Amino acid sequence: TKTDPKNEEEEKRRIEARREKQRRRREKNSEKYGDGYRMAFTCSFCKFRTFEEKDIELHLESSSHQETLDHIQKQTKFDKVVMEFLHECMVNKFKKTSIRKQQTNNQTEVVKIIEKDVMEGVTADDHMMKVETVHCSACSVYIPALHSSVQQHLKSPDHIKGKQAYKEQIKRESVLTATSILNNPIVKARYERFVK
Repeated sequence: TKTDPKNEEEEKRRIEARREKQRRRREKNSEKYGDGYRMAFTCSFCKFRTFEEKDIELHLESSSHQETLDHIQKQTKFDKVVMEFLHECMVNKFKKTSIRKQQTNNQTEVVKIIEKDVMEGVTADDHMMKVETVHCSACSVYIPALHSSVQQHLKSPDHIKGKQAYKEQIKRESVLTATSILNNPIVKARYERFVK
């Protein structure tokens, strides 16, 4: 049976548009977070991000991750197999990132030698210094990496209010993320293999 050339062309355009969107997203994230962005371990459902392997392992086994999966299941009425598959997608993503990190760790030593220091060319007259910060995703602010500053922020009314709103936002977005993952044709094929 021959496929309709119009449908075939439309499918090619859709695939190309999706790839372009993904490329732009990668560029934007790389611009925003730096080249190490792809080296972070993430859970797309919980918006959890870390550079430590043990942290993502603990997260994927945590009650908060399970609560998010339960919320997705309640909202979408997905069966248990679909939920197992979605969890497996996050575990698989973690494994891929781990492999990518191992491959690039060998190259990182060379890159560090070539890479210029951020503060190169900065003099005392520029009144600049390099500092560490803590990012609060709930409030979308950077806090000095000092114990007192972090504790003060944790107790602030803005953070307490922002934390609740952020948790609700994560829950809403997790449902959209799960359905969009399952609507991806490549993932659909992977799901069929998973069921078998």
